Amino acid sequence: MDLLVTGSLAVGGAVSVAAGFGVRPRACAPPGSTYDRGLVPLDENVPPLLAQHLDIDQDGYVPRMDTIALWGRAKVRIGKLPPLRVRMLTRHRVGHDFASDISVTWYGRPVLAVIDAYVRGRGMAGRERRADVGNEIDQGANLFLWSEGVLIPSAFAEGTHVKAVQDDDTTIRLEVPFHASTDSALLHFAGTRPARFSALRHKKNGGDKIWWHVDMRDWFVVDDIALPRHIEVTWEDEGRPWFRLDVDGFAANVDLDVDLRLNQVDDSIRSVRLMRGLPY
Repeated sequence: MDLLVTGSLAVGGAVSVAAGFGVRPRACAPPGSTYDRGLVPLDENVPPLLAQHLDIDQDGYVPRMDTIALWGRAKVRIGKLPPLRVRMLTRHRVGHDFASDISVTWYGRPVLAVIDAYVRGRGMAGRERRADVGNEIDQGANLFLWSEGVLIPSAFAEGTHVKAVQDDDTTIRLEVPFHASTDSALLHFAGTRPARFSALRHKKNGGDKIWWHVDMRDWFVVDDIALPRHIEVTWEDEGRPWFRLDVDGFAANVDLDVDLRLNQVDDSIRSVRLMRGLPY
């Protein structure tokens, strides 16, 4: 009888632990509210398919956004484990740097923090002091920067370093800055809005490039730009999304918060790279 009771308690405890990772957490606290900096002209070389998405009122001008924050709650699939619940807060210096703080939660409380980032041309991915760094991580992180950068119209303002070419009625080919050269991606549209950002990206250090897809749907308008309510991320060799995000909020020109966090992450990237004998 004692063995049966002990076994039942063990099973019940395991079920309770697993259930905790399935509880949806509260949304992130907003890092600030949008500050209006007026308008900037959209670059004249932006192709019509992309321009009609970025420029909502079609007057040739878009909101000036130097920094942004985007936050939401997601389900993450890791191997054969049940989906984990996470909160994510991403901060951008638009077109240059980003850091995504991702917290795995248990019964809604954060229990593990990881970060994806690209600051001053260097990327990192993982737990902050144990993160992966290196050239392949730089390449993948820069593509993540631009997968969200295509949501921000002023990333394509006059003088942009991004080259966008319309291949057909539903596809934009992008050449985005990367180190001293460029990298490429495809932006597929469904109607007037982007549906998928695709690029060949390194999955890990020492690995080959694999097609990486970011699917976007259920668009809404906030602060005079269009954003997707739902985002899914898929590695093509896995065949199904590993990350499903529901967007909770957005704020633009929250410079103080963004600069503070990105400077902290920059210090972490420098420390990890120097510790591993990599240049910075």
